[in-house]
Amino acid sequence: MFAMTRVGCAVSETTLVMDLRGCPLDNEETPFFVTDDRMMQPGVGVLDETDLEILTASGWPNIRIVTLAQAVEMMESKEQEKIQPPDHPAPPGTVALTPGQAAYWANEGAKTHQVFLEMVREMPKERAEEVRRLRVDERNTWRGVARKTALLWGRGWGSNQLAGMALCEAASAHFGENAHTGVWNPEVS
Repeated sequence: MFAMTRVGCAVSETTLVMDLRGCPLDNEETPFFVTDDRMMQPGVGVLDETDLEILTASGWPNIRIVTLAQAVEMMESKEQEKIQPPDHPAPPGTVALTPGQAAYWANEGAKTHQVFLEMVREMPKERAEEVRRLRVDERNTWRGVARKTALLWGRGWGSNQLAGMALCEAASAHFGENAHTGVWNPEVS
């Protein structure tokens, strides 16, 4: 997950902060928080306590939540030669990253997601039904799904967002559905 603000590129344990000055959607002072978990959109889903901590640290409620595709579109539309170094230090508790380092950590996140997916891929139908209830019926974010299943099943992944995403992917496959669309991750207007 990425939080995009005007302070440059920095990373904490769970959040990447990137400089979007000059991007077409960056016409105001509103920072952007990037996640493909649409349950995190205001009024859509139930936020986990870790979601709230991260959003608050990112400037909630004065932030705009966008999808990764929207963020990529913003970054691609920005001419590389116009990128300016941040004029503010990285937020407390974060470390400044170069674009290469940001790409490295995104790749590491993808690897971690694969590890979680392998752990849960063969989940029994009963557990898939439980995950579906947590995500679709109760509208928990991926972190909420992870935390609640970790507690119910005695697993050590806590509220890891990538674990929650993998759980939803594995569970949705039992129903012939896609965890990234439809009732599992509804479009927000």
